[in-house]
Amino acid sequence: MSNQEAMFYPQETSRRQEGMGEQRQIYPREEAAYAEGYGVPGAENIGEKIHPVEEQRRSQQPPRQRRKHGWWIVLLLVVLLFSALAGGKAFFSRVNGVENRDFTLQAGQQAPHLIVNNGAGDVHVKVGNTDSVHIQATKYSFGLLPIANATVNYQQNGNTIEVTSNIDGVSFLNGADVDLEITVPAVADVNIVTYGGDIDLSNVNGKLDLKTMGGDVSLSNSRLSGASQIHTSGGDITLTQTNGVLQVETNGGTIRAENVALSGNSSVRSSGGDISFKDSLFQGTVEVNTSGGDIDFQGTLAVNGDYTFHTSGGKVTLNLPENSAFAAQLETTGGEVNNEFGSNVVGTGPKATIKASSSGGDINVRKGR
Repeated sequence: MSNQEAMFYPQETSRRQEGMGEQRQIYPREEAAYAEGYGVPGAENIGEKIHPVEEQRRSQQPPRQRRKHGWWIVLLLVVLLFSALAGGKAFFSRVNGVENRDFTLQAGQQAPHLIVNNGAGDVHVKVGNTDSVHIQATKYSFGLLPIANATVNYQQNGNTIEVTSNIDGVSFLNGADVDLEITVPAVADVNIVTYGGDIDLSNVNGKLDLKTMGGDVSLSNSRLSGASQIHTSGGDITLTQTNGVLQVETNGGTIRAENVALSGNSSVRSSGGDISFKDSLFQGTVEVNTSGGDIDFQGTLAVNGDYTFHTSGGKVTLNLPENSAFAAQLETTGGEVNNEFGSNVVGTGPKATIKASSSGGDINVRKGR
């Protein structure tokens, strides 16, 4: 510092001189710089760098809000709850009891007639002794509060056996159902209604009426007498080695059939899935219709029969033997028609009448596949 500067800043001169010792003095000009931090031009080059202005700014800012995760926990609990209730016996379930009943059939009377009305649960029917009907009812309760209760009532009138289950105490947090395992003679008429399960029936010969509001239906190795019906509101239908007159309908699934022979006035309908037949035979008048999928038929269409295949949202494929005889009407508004037979009229003598149509796909008629 010059002598002239010392005259105007005596204190600053004194502090500079003292700063040459062990302890450095802070000039008033530096104090101002420290007080303003980097807010004063050039202050960043003076002494130690402290940031009181920044600290003040931080102190004036509102505290950060911590993320609240409570709603995630609530959502997770709700999802788990619905999964438990939707899964039924898969979650929080217990067996509340198993009941067994035997009913002796009367000789010389009409064929056995089984009537089942199941409030909730699966129904399985198979063939056993020729002179009795055996029923095993397994009762379940499930949910976070498994307090719902299922009761089963049995009644016999001649050779008619009626089974009815009732579910009590069902709420948002709990439920119950009954699984029925039933053994009948090889020849029997069967009526089944279940409101929340699957139906499985095998090796039964008779007239059938099977309905479920929330499951799949499987029918195998059966010979039908009279017009039989299968209906499900929310599942798939599977047919294997079954023949007769049959009306089949599902509102929300697929229909698969193999080694099936349909005759008389039969119909197969789906509102939301594919329909497929493999190694099958159609006789009489058969209608196949789906509003939301493909139709695939592989088999034989007997002569003198009328067969209709229609889909509103897919393609129709017919795989027919090389020696087939038919007169076909093939129409599509959203695809192509491919006919490997080369003509819509094939063969001599009696013929099958075929009507195949699609509103949104191809029509394929294939030979010998």
